[in-house]
Amino acid sequence: MLVSLYVLTSAQFASYQAKNPFNYLSSVTNVASGSLSYTANIQDTYTLFFDHGAGLANATETVYALRSYTTHTSYRLYFGILLLGAAAVDFYYAYRSSKRGTISAPPAPAMTPPSFSPPS
Repeated sequence: MLVSLYVLTSAQFASYQAKNPFNYLSSVTNVASGSLSYTANIQDTYTLFFDHGAGLANATETVYALRSYTTHTSYRLYFGILLLGAAAVDFYYAYRSSKRGTISAPPAPAMTPPSFSPPS
């Protein structure tokens, strides 16, 4: 049997539930087997809507769906906070050492003219 798969936002799914015509973000239509890839750009509730056409209300279909998604991982957040803390400590000690006063440079070595002896 042929099936169609649609990716809908929450507003698009609400339009479908109200029996209105709806738009979709991405789709695979009238296929027995297929794949779909979609990347969400905004945070929303997304619905996978399977449509098997008219006249199949009592027919049973099995649909296998594999999903994968990438999200922010917490260790990156904690590592960023750790680096911000290290930067704050570094700025604190740099500011504190600049308040102590200026560091004078060591005295320059005395310049003596070079001595030349005539060749013998």
